[in-house]
Amino acid sequence: MEPPTIAGPETYVVGTETPKSGRIRSTARTIVAVRRIALCARLVARSGLRQRGRWTVVAAAIGSATILSACGGVSSSSNAPLALTTYTPAPKGELANVVWDLPIGEPVPLDPTKDWNPSENEVLAQMCDSLFRINAAMQIVPDLAESYSHPNPLTWVYNIRPGVKFWDGKPLTGKDVAYSLERQINPAVGSVYLQPVGVMIAGVKQTGPLQVTVTTHKPNVLVNEMMGTGMGVVTEEAFTKAAGNNYGNPQTGVMCTGPFEFKSWTPGQQIVLVRNPHYWDAALEPKVARVTFKFVTDSSTLTDALLTGEIDGTYDAPGSSVTELRNTPAGHLYVGPATDLAGLVAIGGNTNRETRILGALSLAINRPALAKVGYSGAAAPIYSSSVFPIHYPQAAPVYQAYNQELSKEFGQRTVNLQEARRLVAQVGKITKPLTMVYTAGITTESVVATAIVAEAQAVGIPMQAVPLQPAAVNALYLSPAARKNYDLLLSFELWTDMTDPLEAMAVNTLPGPTNLSRWTLPPAALREFNEANATLNPTKRAELTVAVDKVVVKSNRYIPLLYTPERMFLGKRITGPSASWPYAFHYPWTTQLGAAG
Repeated sequence: MEPPTIAGPETYVVGTETPKSGRIRSTARTIVAVRRIALCARLVARSGLRQRGRWTVVAAAIGSATILSACGGVSSSSNAPLALTTYTPAPKGELANVVWDLPIGEPVPLDPTKDWNPSENEVLAQMCDSLFRINAAMQIVPDLAESYSHPNPLTWVYNIRPGVKFWDGKPLTGKDVAYSLERQINPAVGSVYLQPVGVMIAGVKQTGPLQVTVTTHKPNVLVNEMMGTGMGVVTEEAFTKAAGNNYGNPQTGVMCTGPFEFKSWTPGQQIVLVRNPHYWDAALEPKVARVTFKFVTDSSTLTDALLTGEIDGTYDAPGSSVTELRNTPAGHLYVGPATDLAGLVAIGGNTNRETRILGALSLAINRPALAKVGYSGAAAPIYSSSVFPIHYPQAAPVYQAYNQELSKEFGQRTVNLQEARRLVAQVGKITKPLTMVYTAGITTESVVATAIVAEAQAVGIPMQAVPLQPAAVNALYLSPAARKNYDLLLSFELWTDMTDPLEAMAVNTLPGPTNLSRWTLPPAALREFNEANATLNPTKRAELTVAVDKVVVKSNRYIPLLYTPERMFLGKRITGPSASWPYAFHYPWTTQLGAAG
């Protein structure tokens, strides 16, 4: 059988664009200026519609009409709504070079076992093919795996596409594929995918010249889906072994089969890729000869570079510049679907008292107001714990009904505030303020953090917000010592690789470094999770997923705040890529870049 084709979010498409292959990326943050921080905090604390969501890590699927009605649209100088758009106009010609920015910063080594963050994946997806791809419609489609079979509940057999070659001319074999997957599950390698997904795999074996068989400890659909992410990336065995610990670094690069080849990496400045003239997929023949990735992270500097044309485009365009970027003749700002949200993550601490305090905090936060004053409306309140109706369209009614149920239950402002104050009174005097950390230097995060502190204090929860440098935020996941003085992480990068809610649940509720709260599913919910992960029927799978999500919601370990669509800016001379999220780092979107006219 061919890889699963999962119908995409057609409700996201606004306008008359012609669908093309796409990619999906996410993290949208549309924000107000620094001088409005105090006003925002007062408005949010004072106004108050509040919902009581909590979540795991994936955005609820909210169609464009829902977002625009909930948020009132993103206002420009003409007060026009900024509609969600999946596809952009097809290119009309080729270009010699495109300069693209990575606003999250310079990648770590470009090794698929180490690349968990957007910057690394965004570059790696242009060079290295996976067994599957995730396209702009959020569909899992064939890549190096031409087809697969599922002969029994514990076995997945992948038939590898013939005739594919690495950049150095060596043919792709089943041996390369098996080696690449074995690296992902080898504890000595320390893959970012080992926990919690890699440990679900019992073994990987080459079962033919162009065939690989993966076995799992238990029936497992998620493992198969993850072959469309960095976990399924294939590298050349001989090159990778020869490079050793230097694989993927600036001096060595990588050896893959993708449409662009690694050319150079100047640390602190740029990564250069050049077109692979022998790429196997004729449908994705690159129209750009050279792509240069820059590492500009400062919002003002990046905005200036986009407006002057020094940088041609970027995903994650600066939220603080959304109106300016929308109205400039220098290019076009697109806002598209994403699997991303902003929310609060508890850092350890799982007592009943803490659960009640976090429940009160979740009730106190005015999500609709945050969407307006923190994102200029380019975000929407979210109350679900990682379930949304994009992944299995046949099960959309199940997920939609559940999201409506949460909105109805937690969407009553007066009731929520009363319940928040009741919970605070129930736990007694809180002598130690909750300490919430967020990433320093980003206006959106500062605005939202200030507002949350004000709302918490309004219901009797003492709280303080502490900005941390990005490296210190990353250390929270790696070092117990780094976590010991903090209670909550406010994150705007809570994205997932695809639209399956079970990925979010695995990342956030099973043991592993990504589970910052250290809370895990209780036995009954874990059994339902495992049953859902073994179920191929989409409706039954959705029903089990919803049951698990209700348990996560009650835990209060994850407090969802806002669904944040993707923001992509294209300079006036380029067009083609999709304005959507997992696509941006699990699809070779640079093949669709080209001249606008």
